[in-house]
Amino acid sequence: MAIPIRPTITKLKKKADALYSQKLRQTAADKNGMVKCYTCSTIKHWKEMQCGHFVTRTYTNLRFDPRNTRPQCPGCNMFNQGRLDVFATNLVREYGIGILKELQEAKKVKLTPKQTRELLEKVIATCS
Repeated sequence: MAIPIRPTITKLKKKADALYSQKLRQTAADKNGMVKCYTCSTIKHWKEMQCGHFVTRTYTNLRFDPRNTRPQCPGCNMFNQGRLDVFATNLVREYGIGILKELQEAKKVKLTPKQTRELLEKVIATCS
């Protein structure tokens, strides 16, 4: 009997990123599918928006954290490096001043490969 081949962490991340981003943007959309950018208030269809991160996706434990992710237009997210100053101001307005420290502290958490795989599989299952 052949042992099933498990997807690589890279493939799981790609799938989890796509599904999480789609769910985030669709959840933020109105009944017509329109979403407001978190940092500039541009309104576009959810398919034209991106999943912006306050703390970079390098930190896997924050990559899919709803406190760290918001819909952003490509202009803010890609061409203006996420407009982190405005992102931070909006997070503080939404959660209180402690959110910035919470997210910075969470950056210190390092996931093991097993924890990373479990997190990615959970995101995929939740967002599918």
